[in-house]
Amino acid sequence: LINYAATKDLSLFGPCVARFDIVLADGPYGHEYFKLLAESHIIGIPKYDDWFNKNIDEAKLYKIKKLLGFSKKTVLYLPTHSGLSSLYKFHGAVSSLADSYNVLIKLHQHSRLTESSIVQKLQEDKRVLLFDERDDILPLFALADIVLSDSSSAMLEAVLIDKPLVILDVADKQTLARHELGEEFNGLWYSGGLTYKESVEQRAKTPEHAAGIVVRDPENLKEAIKKTFQSPSRFKENRDRLRQKLYAYNDGACGERAAKIIREFLKRPKPQPPLLGMAARSYFTALEKNYKFQTQKKNRRIKTLEAVNAKLGHEKEKQSRKIDEYTKSKNSEPSL
Repeated sequence: LINYAATKDLSLFGPCVARFDIVLADGPYGHEYFKLLAESHIIGIPKYDDWFNKNIDEAKLYKIKKLLGFSKKTVLYLPTHSGLSSLYKFHGAVSSLADSYNVLIKLHQHSRLTESSIVQKLQEDKRVLLFDERDDILPLFALADIVLSDSSSAMLEAVLIDKPLVILDVADKQTLARHELGEEFNGLWYSGGLTYKESVEQRAKTPEHAAGIVVRDPENLKEAIKKTFQSPSRFKENRDRLRQKLYAYNDGACGERAAKIIREFLKRPKPQPPLLGMAARSYFTALEKNYKFQTQKKNRRIKTLEAVNAKLGHEKEKQSRKIDEYTKSKNSEPSL
């Protein structure tokens, strides 16, 4: 398992981690929890090797630069999807920033499904430049002077590369409570149960740990951006502490480090998980066996009911034939 992202702790550190033989963690925070469920190794974050090696796609940079206003600063907006997405509340305020800034918006991979009506509005708004999961985020980060985000893992990736950050917080107590309980329905599926108030990306919005100005009202967005430009290093100490907690190495060699660990793993016997990992595996095994047993039980019940139904149908058919025969015999009797 290679660590997907540093956010949404309930999903990231779920018991399914125990199904893997080894885990490759971004840094000490993830490693501390992963090692309870499986053999864990800290490798850093490979998808940012090109960033730290200064190997950004120049052709893509040039292509996007041609579309930007030369005299304007650039704002990059990185929303998540579903109930924790700031798109619902902030998409209008973000679009209006285009009067003063270049506005780049990179959508979450689910946004076209879960926020389709808003995405359509953004597509029709020629003031903003819209990107999706097919677009490389590194050129966008390279062009951005400020990053706007919410509960997205991209928020913490902005911390990784030390970009000034404005956090759009729509996860009030009621919203977060619904999400924690898995009651959040985005119109397609129940999308909750990924995070909670102590998750790392939620703590990054609290006054003592804030990684940037936190905005809860769209009316305050322009002022927050203005203040961030005036004092871009205001939250730098918090960002530095958070980066050290979440990410390791940042030396452009994380992919090589991961490949080395994987090659060595393939040459040795499978490691035995720690106690909690074994317990989780045992639980999943029991769950799967119980599911198979219940499925077999239901299938037997269905077959029994089908057999009973077939027998009843046969008896009904016999009864119907007897009635027909009786009716014909009565009709063939000579009338007096």
